[in-house]
Amino acid sequence: MAQEEELKLYGLWASPLCMTVEVALKLKGVNYEYIQEDFANKSEDLLRHNPMHRKVPVLVHKGKPLAETLIIAQYIDATWEEPPLLPEDPYERAMVCFWVDFLYSKLLPVSRTIFLSEGEKREKAIEEMAELIRRMSKELSDRVPLPNDKGLGLLDIAMGTSYFWLRALGEIAGVELVSEEKAPFMYSSLVKLESHAVAKEVLPERGTLVEHALSVREKMRASIAF
Repeated sequence: MAQEEELKLYGLWASPLCMTVEVALKLKGVNYEYIQEDFANKSEDLLRHNPMHRKVPVLVHKGKPLAETLIIAQYIDATWEEPPLLPEDPYERAMVCFWVDFLYSKLLPVSRTIFLSEGEKREKAIEEMAELIRRMSKELSDRVPLPNDKGLGLLDIAMGTSYFWLRALGEIAGVELVSEEKAPFMYSSLVKLESHAVAKEVLPERGTLVEHALSVREKMRASIAF
């Protein structure tokens, strides 16, 4: 039985986390079944496969589930060797994982606050986001050569999909959260994604993403208020 058989990805098409996993799978050229989840009505399979976090993405390979984007991406890279998504050098590999984790543990949680909140709480979150991006951009500019200079790798994928989401979120919030000037490394990663035929397949149409996000926000706000 081929390794890619019995491979399922539970995800949400608008999630930058799920986009990252799907781009990684497509770059590896493996066949998988994509199962679209509903954030308001999570499937029993999703809850069974990810009982701790109860969220997407979840990758199930030969009946064995994996949760959390960075862990899934590392598993994909170790299971299907070509093309590599992570550097061979242990230090560079660790630095890629550090920055991907920074995106997912620092930037994206703040983006959620911007997405759902209003007034002073949202303004504080916007300021926090600006400071995080400023610090990240400074640190990355001081690290030359950058880990993703040799092609489309995990850092590019994670940075590019995050930029894609933050740009859409900025349109929703009426503020420029990211730009080529503010986040040059993230911007260059998005350019790489959008110019790559395989990766480009995963990125949704920008207007569709904004429209969908607005609809989701109203439902989530109503749920929180309830």
